[in-house]
Amino acid sequence: MIIVGITGGIGSGKSTLSDFLMFLNYQVFNSDSVAKAAYLSPNIKEEIVKLLGHESYEGKLPNKKYISQQIFSNTLYREKINSIIHPFVENEFAVFIKNCNKKILFKESALLFETGIYKQVNKIITVTAPLQLRHKWLEKRSSLTFNEINKIIDTQWSDEDKIKLSNYTVINNNIKSIIQQTQSVLHDLEQ
Repeated sequence: MIIVGITGGIGSGKSTLSDFLMFLNYQVFNSDSVAKAAYLSPNIKEEIVKLLGHESYEGKLPNKKYISQQIFSNTLYREKINSIIHPFVENEFAVFIKNCNKKILFKESALLFETGIYKQVNKIITVTAPLQLRHKWLEKRSSLTFNEINKIIDTQWSDEDKIKLSNYTVINNNIKSIIQQTQSVLHDLEQ
C-alpha cells in the first residue's frame, strides 16, 4: 500500500484535489475534518476547556472563532491543542488504513509538515495557489478576516519549504488545472 500525503496552505485547494480523488474512487482520509470532529469528544472538550476556558465551547459545540483566535495568537496554546487533537486524528487514521482495500490511499493534512506526519507517508503532493487567490477564496467561504487569514498563513510552512520535501506540486489557479495535474500525478503513482 502506498500512502500519499496531500498538503498545502490554508485556502490552497487541498480539498478540491481530494474531492476529485474521491470522485475517481480513491480513498482519502481528511485529517482536518477528523480534527474538527475531535472537538466533539467529551474527553477532548474537557482538556480544551481546561486550557482555554469555558468560552471555548457554546454548549456542546466548539466556539471555533474563539479557539482560532487563541491558538493563532499564542504558540504555546497552538502546541498544546495539537498535542490534544493529533493523537485522536492518528488513531482514526490507523483505523482508516486497517479498513482500506486500495493499493493507494491519500491522507490530506494542512499540517503534514508542521506535525512531522510527512515522515509517515510514501509520497507527498503539495497544493499551492497564488496568495491573492487564496485570500479571495477564503474570504468567500469563511468568516475569516484578511488579518486572521494572514495569522494562519504565518503559522504554516511556506510553499517553498513544502515543495522542497514533496514529490509532486499541484498549482491551483483553476479547477481544470487541478484535474489535469492530478491525473498526471495519478498516472505516475499507478506505475
